[in-house]
Amino acid sequence: MQQVLYEWVKQNPCDDGYFTITQYDDGPLLKLPDNTLKFGACSGDIPLPLIYQDVNNTLESISKKTFHEKPILCSFVGNITSNNVSPNVRQVMFSHLTAKSDFKMINSGGWTPNVNQNLQQLFIETTINSKFALAPRGYGRSSFRFFECFQLGTIPIYIWNDINWLPFQDIIDYKKLCIVIHVSEIQKLNEMLLSVNETKYNEMFDYYHSIKYLFQLDGMSKYLAETL
Repeated sequence: MQQVLYEWVKQNPCDDGYFTITQYDDGPLLKLPDNTLKFGACSGDIPLPLIYQDVNNTLESISKKTFHEKPILCSFVGNITSNNVSPNVRQVMFSHLTAKSDFKMINSGGWTPNVNQNLQQLFIETTINSKFALAPRGYGRSSFRFFECFQLGTIPIYIWNDINWLPFQDIIDYKKLCIVIHVSEIQKLNEMLLSVNETKYNEMFDYYHSIKYLFQLDGMSKYLAETL
């Protein structure tokens, strides 16, 4: 495959450079020309959202709950994924938050490419009953969970360690949208969440509805075209 790429670049020289789009956590596995702009969901030059197309609108079609109908302040259903950057965000998260009464922390076990239906339902039920849901980085710098939380009517909390890899930071004001913290701030999280009242909470969702097109394939594609 590397040789095929070499031949293609040789036959298609471009002084303006090339670009590539990569969803894989570690970025492109092939050696690219030096003048290649890398859009990536977890690494590269320009962050993109880690999304997938829910053709059946499974999450968005689920009935949502209001601020006061949600009994859980914050939750997480997922595994403790390892990564090559210290500290491990999810290990720190479980260590500091599991014993707190306002947090519901469920370790789903080791990572698997196929999530069983019972675990999917547990994630959905727990999330829709939570005001906030943790969307920490895993092996890669991003998380599918970030946008899934919004689709389930819950505000995500993005936790990062080496690089904040949230996309569209030139367009989106994340202070209006969600909670973003470095892993070193984990001890302050409970107090931060309790300070968000119903008005502020609803304002976050209003802002989300104004920018959610960027987390859909059409909106992301338009952003790519305009950036290029």
